[in-house]
Amino acid sequence: MQKPDSAAPLVFERDQELTRIAAWTERATAGSGGLVVISGRPGFGKTQLLDELARRVPDARRVDLWDGAPPLGAITELLGIEVSAQDSDARLVETLHAKLIQDSSAGLHVVLVDGGEHLDERSARVLTAVAPRLRRMRVLLVLALDERPWEPAILDLHARLEPLAVAILRPSGLSVAAIEGLYERRTGTTCPPGLAADIQQVTADIPLLAGALITDLVALRDHDRIPEYLPEGCYSRSISRLLGRYSPHGVAMLRALAVLADVAPTIEVLAAACDEPAGVIQHRCELLAASGILTSVTPPVFRHPLIGNTIRWLGGREDTDRIRIAAAEQARSAGYSARQVAAYLRDLVGVQYARWTVVLLDAAEECLRHGLIIDAVRHLAAALRITAPTGRDDILVRLGQLELWTNPAAARAHLEEALHSQRTREVAPTALIPLAWTMSTRWQSGAAMALLDEVLAETAERNPLAAKSIRAASWAVAGLTSASWRDYVAALRGAESTDQITTAILTWDDAFRVRHTAFETLARFPAEPDPARGWEVLPQQLIGLLAHLSMWSGDLALARRLSEQRKDHHFGTIDVYRLILHSEVLLRCGDYRRVLREVAPTVGTLGDESIRPPLALVAQYAHALLGLGRLTEAEQWLDSVTEHANPETWEWTVVIHVKGLLCAARGDSRQAIAHFLDCGRRVGAVGIRNPAHIPWRSSAAMELVRLGERAQARELAAAELELAEQWDTPGTIGRALRAMASAAPGGVDAELLDRAVGLLRRYDSPVELIPALLELAAVRHDSGDPERAVELRWEARSHAETIGATRYLELIGDLLGATARIPSAGSLPTG
Repeated sequence: MQKPDSAAPLVFERDQELTRIAAWTERATAGSGGLVVISGRPGFGKTQLLDELARRVPDARRVDLWDGAPPLGAITELLGIEVSAQDSDARLVETLHAKLIQDSSAGLHVVLVDGGEHLDERSARVLTAVAPRLRRMRVLLVLALDERPWEPAILDLHARLEPLAVAILRPSGLSVAAIEGLYERRTGTTCPPGLAADIQQVTADIPLLAGALITDLVALRDHDRIPEYLPEGCYSRSISRLLGRYSPHGVAMLRALAVLADVAPTIEVLAAACDEPAGVIQHRCELLAASGILTSVTPPVFRHPLIGNTIRWLGGREDTDRIRIAAAEQARSAGYSARQVAAYLRDLVGVQYARWTVVLLDAAEECLRHGLIIDAVRHLAAALRITAPTGRDDILVRLGQLELWTNPAAARAHLEEALHSQRTREVAPTALIPLAWTMSTRWQSGAAMALLDEVLAETAERNPLAAKSIRAASWAVAGLTSASWRDYVAALRGAESTDQITTAILTWDDAFRVRHTAFETLARFPAEPDPARGWEVLPQQLIGLLAHLSMWSGDLALARRLSEQRKDHHFGTIDVYRLILHSEVLLRCGDYRRVLREVAPTVGTLGDESIRPPLALVAQYAHALLGLGRLTEAEQWLDSVTEHANPETWEWTVVIHVKGLLCAARGDSRQAIAHFLDCGRRVGAVGIRNPAHIPWRSSAAMELVRLGERAQARELAAAELELAEQWDTPGTIGRALRAMASAAPGGVDAELLDRAVGLLRRYDSPVELIPALLELAAVRHDSGDPERAVELRWEARSHAETIGATRYLELIGDLLGATARIPSAGSLPTG
């Protein structure tokens, strides 16, 4: 590094001030001296200017009043002798006058006085009387005096001294060029491009801060930019020094603004935090904006985050909390929403603030209504830091359930703490089911079921009602893996119980295995009270099963209504399961855009390693992207979960199914078939044969047809048709018939395909109908009926426009616009 030149000036952009002082120095040498006042705001280089004068006039006398004047006043410093309290002002004036005449007898005498604002009243009176006499002496007295308009005594001092001065100098802030020079002087290197302008912004042109910031930047590894936070150093100490020279009310406002800067407070909120009238705060903010400290007044905002961050950390914790509470009180009284009020409370710690817990809980609920999952977690975490011990478990459970969406590891920690406390206090173990769910999704299904059985046994002895809730919710955990579900169902069937909970769960298992038609299954489900059987109103934890059966049965409207009501206990106390089911219903309805809207807050953004969204939700998000023709994005989302997936859970089966759909959409039939057959193996391990769950057989069959492997395709399609007819819903039979028609020997079977279209028109969704219509249109065209083909394509287009199915809309547009490019039947996307 280049060694700084010691002869270089210590100040920058002070040529005008130095030239004027030099001129008065010459006049003083000739016998016409006087008082020169250097007036300016704290930190604007008055002391540095005196330092430069002392360097240029080595014989100058320096008097610093920073540490306070002697007991008998600053005049003692100027006289260099002790004075008596009994001495009159007149005598002191004559004594000082004589002293200055003596000191200037051999030539020019320059006196540099720094910290003039610390002049005591007696010294001010004496100096005021002596100042006019200096004009006839070879004495130049240069006095540095802070401008502090908030202090009447200093305002009065300016009013008394400035009229007597031969010159008044007011140093300005540093320009970008001056900061570049200061940087080079301090570091010995050239200032990086743009850095000087940034320094000017962060320091509000104040030379003291500019120099301090440059010193701190040099010590950083990356000193080419201004960070939002700096370690303790010259900049923070300089800020502290300046705050000590501002008015107490002004400092209090700056600290309040620094504490509240992250929420951009209004003038009214800031005024409440400072306990001052809004008009006073408005005026002070206007002055700070004019001074370059604030970039705006409404709302008041610092020019750079480093300013507020530094001031905030210089304050005490109690003062910070007081400011936040006052701001929250004002926001609440002004009718702000719970989220807006909670923004002021998030850094509070301690039960002394427990009364604000309800606001934070309301804010979390408000965030959930708007899909702001991460913000809801933050509010619950803030509530946990201040809640009373009696409410801690409830917040831990809420927080844990919410973190199932974003951070399963944190969810488990919070739920374990809550469950331990609940078991110790012998209260209802509401943390059990979400904790067991978390454990199962993280490769611990056996331990999860063992914990569930253990807690259920101990709860049944003291709280039968809580035990009933656990039993009614257990299906959500048991169903996560094939092994746990098989053991769970075997135990229920072995008990040969006909109670309402057992009946509901076994009816759902019957639907897996297609033991009855869809209509019969719904009729057998214990949805209504039956006193003769001891059945009451359906336990709310079982509503998820009813919603699932409704979806499989083709009643998408009922499934949609049941699954869109956000109540954790309706779905085995696992609200994430509710969203998964609700998203599946929306996908079957073809409402892809709504799936993206509702799932987006949970899955976050690609590459965000801070959250671990449920696999099924990521797969459904990709499925919706696929439906809208955004294949590349869909693939990226599916790839993002592969590394962290637990292949033992049913969620991974959902991922594999969507991967199959993606490969089919891209024409990679061989890989699509592999995925669909893998789905079949996995669902078969759980005992699911029902094609209403995942129609993997027909999906694989239609891809096999593309490859010309019709025999195997017919085998799979026939197996699905047999099961679909047993389940007996238009949707399942229609899809299976479409696969059978495609796999027919010698080409597409028009009659079967026409039957499929007829059934799919009765289904409560156009998703399966659109590709069937297009395939039938291709058959009609190939058979010499182009008019009917066009009609079918327009019908398909109408449905595709309704759900925004971009892939099909592009295909239909090509077909309707260029009949020569019409594909033959069976070559359309699987759907």
